[in-house]
Amino acid sequence: MSDKLEKRLQELGLNLNDLNPILAKDPNYQLQLHQDRLAVYQQVDKHYVFVDFNSKQLNYRSQSHLNAELVVKAVLGKSKQPLKIMDCTAGFGKDAYILSLTGCEIIAYEANILMYALLKDGLNQCGIDNIHLQNKNALEYIKSCSCDVIYLDPMYPDNKKSAK
Repeated sequence: MSDKLEKRLQELGLNLNDLNPILAKDPNYQLQLHQDRLAVYQQVDKHYVFVDFNSKQLNYRSQSHLNAELVVKAVLGKSKQPLKIMDCTAGFGKDAYILSLTGCEIIAYEANILMYALLKDGLNQCGIDNIHLQNKNALEYIKSCSCDVIYLDPMYPDNKKSAK
């Protein structure tokens, strides 16, 4: 492990021992720094996976009609006030990011330590301060949640009828 990678993990409040159990399950995945971002390198596909809130796709979504986003419509409805939202399935953080741009306060839960590390690094890189990331199982906190909305990502299945 490089000194830069070790330093980045320390900045995130993590160490490699936290991530080793997941990385050890499949030797085709390696934790690396790529373009100054914490990334998982997939050796088979020769592909990096990382969180980038400055990507062209996400910038397009966030700068176009934000209120037309399906996640914004579904979560905010007709509310004019920013809400406090519990995102139980943070994943790569795209929904939390879009919702945060509306002024909402997001408490995002990600139970998988590797996903948490990638997302935390991405959030640190872009300086968003209204997404509060937790490396915990959200189910343990739902009953005590004082949020306006509890959000569970519906994980839309692929549309088999779409044109190719």
